[in-house]
Amino acid sequence: MFVWRVERLLAEFARQMPGFHQQLMAIEADPASLPQIWQSAPTTTIDYGIMEGAGEVAVIPAKDLGWSDVGSWESLLDVLEPDEAGNIVIGGPHLGLATTGSLVHSDHNRRRLVATLGVSDLVIVDTEDVLLVCPRQRAQEVRALVEQLKRQADGEQYL
Repeated sequence: MFVWRVERLLAEFARQMPGFHQQLMAIEADPASLPQIWQSAPTTTIDYGIMEGAGEVAVIPAKDLGWSDVGSWESLLDVLEPDEAGNIVIGGPHLGLATTGSLVHSDHNRRRLVATLGVSDLVIVDTEDVLLVCPRQRAQEVRALVEQLKRQADGEQYL
């Protein structure tokens, strides 16, 4: 968990990620530009982009804050209440027979049924442009999959 003053964080963005800082300032000047500018914003996390090189940082040990870093699909299984089979279903409808310990997320704007049979410990994410199915244990690797899709050389547009 990070706590900071906005002006201090912006100073670190200016020092360590000047291009992103310029994008933030452009959004501040014209909030309507957010969708356009955000598409080209870097995907670097604040941990790597700012905190690793930040000066004047203090670390304070803390226990039992009730905090969970929801940084992956799998982590939702730790913070949301599962059904009787240990599944988390978000968004659209799901019909699961003998399905356990899985996360099923369907885009709220779609009403397509996600049906599962005899599977366990999966992450299933169904959106308008992609269907992701992976073992829960590999959910942290989704970022690498997205990067690979972006690098596809055959010219087909996935994302």
